[in-house]
Amino acid sequence: TKQGKSHVTVTLGKDFVSPSTLLTVLEYIYTGDVPLQNLLPFEVMALAKSARTYSISRLVFLCDMHMYKCINMENVHQILKHASSTGDDEVERFAIEFMCKHHKETVENKAGTDLIGLDLFQRVMAAHIKFEQELKKSGASYSAL
Repeated sequence: TKQGKSHVTVTLGKDFVSPSTLLTVLEYIYTGDVPLQNLLPFEVMALAKSARTYSISRLVFLCDMHMYKCINMENVHQILKHASSTGDDEVERFAIEFMCKHHKETVENKAGTDLIGLDLFQRVMAAHIKFEQELKKSGASYSAL
């Protein structure tokens, strides 16, 4: 190591990482920064998955926080579907949480509910019921969130 910088070893395993994602991981390792705002949500999700694979916890954190901030009404259904199909539990949790907080709008989006399918829709509904019960218990309201 030079000037107090830590040494990072990356071993490529059997999990496939796209070349562009690998380059972004290497950019982060080399510079300590990655322009997440220039990536599409699905690219950030792939980057987070790679960072988890290679145990780069700071990059995982940055990707998860970016995803949490970028979920919106236009992309939440696509993000939830993608997170579920790729096993990204953290982003799936963010998306379901967002859908609970914006339940009426997300459920009324027929194209979105068709996209996520019945199984995910039922999981969102179950989470929403739990969310409402916790709100009632705490005495909080939607406007306080």
